Amino acid sequence: MPKPFPDLQGSLPDGGFWSAEFESYDMRMDAAYFFVTRSDDREFFVRVGASNGKPDEADLYKQVSAHAEAGTANTDYTGSMMWRMRRKRAQSN
Repeated sequence: MPKPFPDLQGSLPDGGFWSAEFESYDMRMDAAYFFVTRSDDREFFVRVGASNGKPDEADLYKQVSAHAEAGTANTDYTGSMMWRMRRKRAQSN
């Protein structure tokens, strides 16, 4: 099954890079959560408005990249239990 939101990537002003992996969609809050990883080893979540589950990709990129470039989270969300379990398993391999 394809992801409802795309994974994203971009460059940082200092020449580094960032990537954002779609993690989950909260239908009640109409928000999508992305796990951002930067080339300087900073990792955090970003929450973006999801436009009823059908976001404009340019707007989505703009919202995520603003936080990715600044290195700031805009949520205290830490990921779903399933996401944390998959991440832990991937890190142990």
